[in-house]
Amino acid sequence: VTLGAGNVALNTTGTATGSVAVTGSGNATRTVTISSITGDGTLGISIAAGTASDAAGNLAAAEGPSTAFSVDNTAPSVSIGAPSATITNGASVTYTVSYVGASSVTLNAGDVTLNSSGTATGTVGVTGSGTATRTVTVSSITGNGTLGISIAANTATDAAGNIAPSAGPGATFTVDTDAPTI
Repeated sequence: VTLGAGNVALNTTGTATGSVAVTGSGNATRTVTISSITGDGTLGISIAAGTASDAAGNLAAAEGPSTAFSVDNTAPSVSIGAPSATITNGASVTYTVSYVGASSVTLNAGDVTLNSSGTATGTVGVTGSGTATRTVTVSSITGNGTLGISIAANTATDAAGNIAPSAGPGATFTVDTDAPTI
């Protein structure tokens, strides 16, 4: 058996790629390892003809393509929509947080940072289910200034285990709780 990495063709789709190595000895089996895998798509292998021979000098035929496996190195994306109001006197304001490519979303209030200026403050709540959107509600708003939100990393994963990055800061809204004076 003379099978080496040069006898193994990497069958790819998309941007998936990797490095091929062959290990083993003797006359029966070799292990083909694909490492340093990058990109997205599929990978499989084909073996060139003539990588083994029998006592009569007959050469092994080419083999493959093998069953391909999926390669997914792209994390789910996260985006923060515009606030439901550009100015508030204390009424609640909502944001829609959207996920693309997620198979699980775990966003909760502890993952949301309230970005504030001046004396503006509020309380964050998260509602929703599924893998596409969540609604972040800023309520109990007091003070004066601006408020906005940012989302922490790791609030969603995809089927391959890729973790969503952080998002934000999102657009802000103005908080004005002072009544006009005459």
